[in-house]
Amino acid sequence: RPLTADQIILENPEKGLDINSKLDKLEAKARKQNSLTVAFNIGFSRIKSISDPDQKTDTLYKLVREAKQNQDHYNVMRGMIALGELATKGQILLTLQDKNELIKIYHYLYNEGFYTQFNKCHDILWHIFSADKEIHNLLQLYRYSSLSWRLRGKEEREMSSLKRLNAEIKKSPTIKGSSDISTAYFYACLGLLL
Repeated sequence: RPLTADQIILENPEKGLDINSKLDKLEAKARKQNSLTVAFNIGFSRIKSISDPDQKTDTLYKLVREAKQNQDHYNVMRGMIALGELATKGQILLTLQDKNELIKIYHYLYNEGFYTQFNKCHDILWHIFSADKEIHNLLQLYRYSSLSWRLRGKEEREMSSLKRLNAEIKKSPTIKGSSDISTAYFYACLGLLL
């Protein structure tokens, strides 16, 4: 029976089954057979059951490092987005390297169209830029995300973000007199809203 089938069976256990030890064995077997996709999937599944933020963070960083070593960009993305989500909940602080990695991931997702992950990454970056009061980065993020949402017919998401951005700008009038493309785009969209 394929390892993935074993994983699915173990993740939907009958009562009383010791799932963690069986998943440990299955993950070890997958690694031994060089079935890294299955091993990563098991690793990410197991993260859901970890309640301690420090242990969850350590496990995610380990998965990200391993994915990078194996040039597995998809699982690097999954791990970094999971770390970003922990940061938005106030459970961890991201490093500058983490933030830069998330920006790269955002650009990749923007171009490739993984929309669920794209929206998650947008939300994480919004949280980071808002907390750091990086209005110019919020403007750029809105500009690119807005275009993506508009092309996919997600105008409600676009308008919601526009209102949030307007509130951020009202708190920080640092863009007065600014004439870059992102600022002009924001004001053009805001004009449509009013």
